[in-house]
Amino acid sequence: MNYGIYIYFDGSDLHEIADDFRTKTKDFLQGENRIELVDILHPRDENMEEDNLTDWDLGVSFNLSDLKLKEIEELLVYFSQLVSGFDHDFAVGYHDKKTGISEDIGFIESDGDYSGPLKILKELKN
Repeated sequence: MNYGIYIYFDGSDLHEIADDFRTKTKDFLQGENRIELVDILHPRDENMEEDNLTDWDLGVSFNLSDLKLKEIEELLVYFSQLVSGFDHDFAVGYHDKKTGISEDIGFIESDGDYSGPLKILKELKN
């Protein structure tokens, strides 16, 4: 199966850190064309409460088949190092291109542990 993988900030209160994240991640990804920097601030829904923030997909995405497991782990390590600096967790998930289903498979939280998502990505890769 061909899965798209994403690593996005968990949350939408990103206005104060988005520029710094973009700069650091562009530097990290320099010359890497298999990983895409994603920055989609979704439009406001007319049914939203006034004080609610719109969804913001900010992170990276890639095709699981394009990267070796070592490269995936290096990417997860990079995001685990960002957690404390940005004081935000990251959601890791997949998009099944055949069914159109997207699902979070784990999180990189304040402890920086990425072993849960890595284990599932290894299973998806095999």
